[in-house]
Amino acid sequence: MTAVDATWDRVLRAAKLMVGGLSYADCFACGLAAERGATLLSGDPEFPGADGIGVIRPPTSQR
Repeated sequence: MTAVDATWDRVLRAAKLMVGGLSYADCFACGLAAERGATLLSGDPEFPGADGIGVIRPPTSQR
């Protein structure tokens, strides 16, 4: 795991993504994934991909 700084550019990118109603943390993750060319892992079924960002959903448990 690597910590990244919340630079002004990253903060602005996250703020622009908040239009869709996502939390700031989710928007920051989307922006960082776009910057790094990464894919996000999210268990939130309402979490959309944004700007071509791939989202991987973990398998659901069968109870």
